[in-house]
Amino acid sequence: MDWEDRYVLGHGPMDAMHREFVDLVTELSTLRQGELAPCLARLAQHSIEHFAAEEEWMAASRFPASASHIQEHKRLLATLASARRLLEKGLAAPARALAGELPGWFRDHTAKQDAALAAHLKTCGTGGGQPAPG
Repeated sequence: MDWEDRYVLGHGPMDAMHREFVDLVTELSTLRQGELAPCLARLAQHSIEHFAAEEEWMAASRFPASASHIQEHKRLLATLASARRLLEKGLAAPARALAGELPGWFRDHTAKQDAALAAHLKTCGTGGGQPAPG
């Protein structure tokens, strides 16, 4: 998965988290089975922190579409957890499939959910200078 300019939403902290997510997905897609677990763990931890930051911004700015956005976050976190559990049992196929599915998920989520959040944050005056919480 390559970084593309269309992923830049104009909210500095969000854009930085997205760049890291893309880097982790790219790494996951290139690893051998024995290297998958540590990368998947980093991706899961990154996603937890990334989503927590976005959810804090949503709450602080009273983002109207927060419920559906948070549900997407929960679904992805559950999928990551499931892939990690199966990988611990020696089943690499779900992690490999996830590495193939995440680019599409990310493109869709960023274009719809995150773009709407970034636009909302700009209208609230929190466009790009807000540090990520935590």
